[in-house]
Amino acid sequence: MLKKRKLIILTAVILLITLSLLVIPNFNFSEQTLSDDEIEELRVSKNYKIYEAYYNPLMSYEVISMRKHIERSDTFIYCEVVSNLYRVPIIMSEEDKEKDPDDLPKLIMYDIKVISDSEGLYEKGTITNFAYGRANQTNAPRPKVGEKIIIPITLGEKNSTAQNYSGCRGYYYITEDGFGIAAFKEDEEYTYSGKTAENILAALKKTDEERKAYLSEKIESYEKTNGEYGFNSIDMLRKQIKERLSSKKES
Repeated sequence: MLKKRKLIILTAVILLITLSLLVIPNFNFSEQTLSDDEIEELRVSKNYKIYEAYYNPLMSYEVISMRKHIERSDTFIYCEVVSNLYRVPIIMSEEDKEKDPDDLPKLIMYDIKVISDSEGLYEKGTITNFAYGRANQTNAPRPKVGEKIIIPITLGEKNSTAQNYSGCRGYYYITEDGFGIAAFKEDEEYTYSGKTAENILAALKKTDEERKAYLSEKIESYEKTNGEYGFNSIDMLRKQIKERLSSKKES
């Protein structure tokens, strides 16, 4: 009799819980974000400046949306900076190799340790580098050792001085608490400042359509050059990156 009563009570409790779940509103627990005031306070206290992309008035540039920038970038890397700024001579030809390095133009470079990247091209813990090209020598953030950042990446060619190139558009400072703040003026419809680094990286991931457009251009280049440039799949790109990193270590 006692067991039967306990069974009835247990059944009643389960029924009440089930009914309560049916009538409780489906609350949308939004992700934790920084407020506009908190973002502005951090910009001042941490010197999280906004940089404007440099445009040469003598040349014409296509102003593209952030989503187009995502499509054209190879990936966005969430990383920790492991070296301070250093400069490397730009060697464009065999003739340059014979010149005094002090007489050659320089690239501003940093070494970084990969935490993750938007397209899954790098393994966690990979050490690589990125450079600011000539157009970004004076108008891009200067991170310090230990800082965490998200940066847009354009892969360097096989024999390029830098493994990767970057700039201010798509660059996010990452706070000690793991929130991102843009180092550039964001598009109104694609404002990610104040979100966590992980959520920003997810937002910067290519859509299926963007990846298809990105790949089609690389496949065309691969076919036109008989495999010298480009790739025909993301797996091939991953393999190329590993080979490039290995060759840099050996040299």
